[in-house]
Order: sequence, then structure tokens, then C-alpha cells
Amino acid sequence: MPHDYRNDAVHPTLRRAHALAQTSLDDAEAGADGLGRAAYGACKVLESDGAGGLTDFTMGGHVTKEAWSLNPYAGCLHACAYCYVPDTIHAERKRWGSYVMVKRDLPTRLARSVAKAEKAGLKHTVYLSTATDPYQPAEAEHRITRKCLEILVRRDWPVEVLSRSPLLLRDLDLFTQLSQVRVGMSVPTLDDKVRRVLEPSAPAIPARLRALRKLSDSGIATFANYTPACPPTTHDADAVARTFLAAGAQWVNSKGLDRKQTVLAPLWERLRGGPWEDLTKFFASNERQAAWRAELDAAFRAIGLPLSVPFFNPPFEWMTTPLPEPTTQTRITDLPRIPMVIER
Repeated sequence: MPHDYRNDAVHPTLRRAHALAQTSLDDAEAGADGLGRAAYGACKVLESDGAGGLTDFTMGGHVTKEAWSLNPYAGCLHACAYCYVPDTIHAERKRWGSYVMVKRDLPTRLARSVAKAEKAGLKHTVYLSTATDPYQPAEAEHRITRKCLEILVRRDWPVEVLSRSPLLLRDLDLFTQLSQVRVGMSVPTLDDKVRRVLEPSAPAIPARLRALRKLSDSGIATFANYTPACPPTTHDADAVARTFLAAGAQWVNSKGLDRKQTVLAPLWERLRGGPWEDLTKFFASNERQAAWRAELDAAFRAIGLPLSVPFFNPPFEWMTTPLPEPTTQTRITDLPRIPMVIER
């Protein structure tokens, strides 16, 4: 089937969705009646079986089989206006944010995938997640992300986590058991009033920054994703840089708005007639975004906080230099005896 779905009824993943059967992966935690929450406000909660697992994650160009993507849910409650996922999975943008699909049997499928990948020598970085938020509200009940992390921890796989939710702090006990882990928080604006318009169901910005601080204080490699980089409404470039530094981010990834053809219209629908209407024009202009990026570059450089461009960090395997082979130091007593020659 060609990848032009844009009709969720025939989408190979979304068409699997059916009514929720139970609250969580463990019946013991399902509550007295065993019934799950069928909706979060206007967002319906569904579930599926047989969907997902380790997915080959292309890190740009034609590089494949170098990293894995793992998405415990399909859909996302956060309803961000500029979300790229409807485009990459060919879902209906008008419905995005109105549903979340719990991949009920994903931990079982992941365990099989991990064993198979290890046998094939493909123990690569796993990205949680590239097409959903692994810690959106449904995770508090269903714990699919945590169950998957437990599998990865047992096998000590390298993991990168990216979320908008402080709920990820719940899994600090698992993050700290991994030999290689990075945890990031998406914070595209520092103005929480703007966030309420562009990301109406996502956690508040101050809560995200506090979560970053706690992650960093816990010894986790911590970064912020300032993408798409909203222009200054409450913070100039210097204040943006210092806020992320104070929040404990060890580096920040940031880029402008992509996918203008599909994203600008939803942005305009949310912003028109309001105090931030000009944001649509800002995101439509490459020149204005480039000028803002130049200000950010200078501000971050001035305080020594790294500012990068990629949305996702490179796999750990691309960044780690293998340790040299162990050597055995020769003891002096093992050296051959050389006759001493005395010149007269």
C-alpha cells in the first residue's frame, strides 16, 4: 500500500484501534472495577494489539539499521499545532490530538525484538519516542513506556528519551540503571500563555523546567529541545539561554519550523485574532527565523551552553570511541638479559 494514507480508517496502525479493555498492563493495578479511562477531555483513549515494536529509525539521508525507534502509543493527547508526526506517519492532521491508542502488547513484542536484534548484532540506541510522547497522560495509567524501559534496562540497551511531560521523573529509578541514557524535555517556548494556545493539553512550561533540573541533579545526561524555536514574547535570546542553563540542560537542540505547507494553516487557526497572531508570520519567514537563530547562537555562546541543530541526538554508537584493547605491561624481570660491555 503506498504511503499516502491520510485516511485513518485504512492506516495500517490506526485502523487496529478498538475500545479500551482494561486500565493497565497489570490487572492488579486496574482498580476495583477494572475499567480504564476512555477519554481525557476531548481525547479518546483506544487500544490495539499487534502494532509496533523496534522500528528502524533513519537518522537522515539513507542511513538505516543504525538506531531504533519505539513508540508505546499512536496519537498524542498534547495536540501541538506544529506537530510533525501526522506528516511522517501519513495520518489525518485534523484528527490529531483527538485520540491516543495504547499499544497493549508492545512490551511482549519488544522483548522478542530485543532478543532477535541482539542475535543479529544490532544492539543500537533506542529512541523513546519519535512519533508520540511516551509520557503523555495515558502513560500514568497504562505504563507501556515503563514496561518497555524495564526490558531495555534488563539488557542494558542505550536509550534516548524525549518528552514534554514531567511524568518521566517517575522512571528515574530505571534511567539511573542504564549505562547509556539521555533524557530531554521539549520546550519550544518559555511563555506559558503561548503554550496554552499552541500546545493546549501539554504540561506547563515551569513544570518542564523543574523536571529538567531534577533530571540533571540526579546525574542524568539532560538536554532541552527548543524546537520550533518560538520568537521572544517574554524572553530575549540571553534570557532563553540563561533559563535553560539554570534548568540544568547540558545542551540544547534547536531549529526553526519545518513542514510549513502542512503546519502553517493549523497555526493560523489557533493564533489569528489573538495577541500572538504575528507568530504565524514569523514561522512563515525563513529570514526572521534565521535572524532569531543568530541571536540565540550568540547568547548561548556567551554563557558556554552548547546549542545544536539536530532534533534528535546522534546514536550513542556514533559518538563513543571504543576502548583500546587491554595490554599487558612487561615486568622488568621478564626482559632478556643483555651482557654488559665495558669499554676500556
